[in-house]
Amino acid sequence: MRIGIIAHDLTQAAVRGWSRYAAGLVRALAATGSAEVVLFARRPLAPIYDDLPGRRCIWPGRREVVWEQWELPRRAAARGVDVLHAPSNRGLCAFAPCPTVVTRHDAIERMFAPDFPGSLRSRLRLYYADAVAMRRASAIATVSETSKRDIVKTWSLDGARVVVAGEGIDDRFFMGATRAERERVRGYYGLEGPYLLYLGGMDRRKDVVTLVDAYAAWGRRDIPCLIAGSTRGESQPVNERVARYGLASCVRVLGEIAEDDVRGLYAGAAAFAYPSRYEGFGLQAVEAMAMGVPAVVSDGGALPEVVGDAALVFRAGDASALANCLDRLFADEQLRYRLIERGWRRASRFRWEHVIARYLSLYRNLGAQPAPQAAKIVERAPSRVRTAAIAPTNVLPR
Repeated sequence: MRIGIIAHDLTQAAVRGWSRYAAGLVRALAATGSAEVVLFARRPLAPIYDDLPGRRCIWPGRREVVWEQWELPRRAAARGVDVLHAPSNRGLCAFAPCPTVVTRHDAIERMFAPDFPGSLRSRLRLYYADAVAMRRASAIATVSETSKRDIVKTWSLDGARVVVAGEGIDDRFFMGATRAERERVRGYYGLEGPYLLYLGGMDRRKDVVTLVDAYAAWGRRDIPCLIAGSTRGESQPVNERVARYGLASCVRVLGEIAEDDVRGLYAGAAAFAYPSRYEGFGLQAVEAMAMGVPAVVSDGGALPEVVGDAALVFRAGDASALANCLDRLFADEQLRYRLIERGWRRASRFRWEHVIARYLSLYRNLGAQPAPQAAKIVERAPSRVRTAAIAPTNVLPR
């Protein structure tokens, strides 16, 4: 079976949750030996993905919407793709030459719309891409039961079209960090001793200010707090809160972290805190558990579903509850050991070698279906009709 993967997220050097998912999916598919992977993109893949398996189909030029709706289906047909998969919420063509899958990780952009400002043009583009993905995909894959529930509700979908296929964790997180990784990270960031770690974005939904409030209330200044990840979101409130409490010497905002440093950063942490108000899965929390780091997470979204009894859970937005969890974790060694053991076992359920079977089953079921009739009609239509068929105004929700 030949699977086409729309690899937009793999063209950027910055590694984020969606790009980790896409790269992990490609590697896991190739490792099964049951599928041939073709990667479609408008730009060359970033150098960090040079070793990624799969044939490249790079076709530069044209605006993104034109590439998706005109170039992509033609290239997929020419390469005999059996199933076309968009792994990052959107990016599908409206009329494909084969069955299609979109992975919708969550409904965050709709549920927290004020946190995603943008121009009218960018919002229209987003709504158009969502409309194509949600209405035209043969199947919608997602990563948790919580995400499925919210996706079905948000887009008024038939629940049978949404499949909880899951999220995978790379095996390298279960192997631990090498001594060289640990020493390099400690030297580069000037770290001494254990620390409390947060790794993720800085937008309001991530609620990093609650972590700073909790750290201030906790009072353990011998355990520094490291806030790592993209600062493209609203980092100013976090910096202001740190200054207000006079915590500049023990709360450090590290900014974007190189992928090669991630394991070393996890490995040196005494605990991992994830205060997000909502997550469709919570990849970093599971990575931390796989690395043997006890986790404290909020009850936002799918986090309780994903961590089970393998982490301490507090009410989202409740800084005092988070501080109490930190107190318990650092005061009770037996609790720490239990969470480390449970966390590793829980994280093991999300190894790609286990998760990929559900994606293969989905692909095989879709691959047995006939090619969409709409794709055949558009292929034969005059160019002006094809252009009208993909015009954004035709599919925008009223």
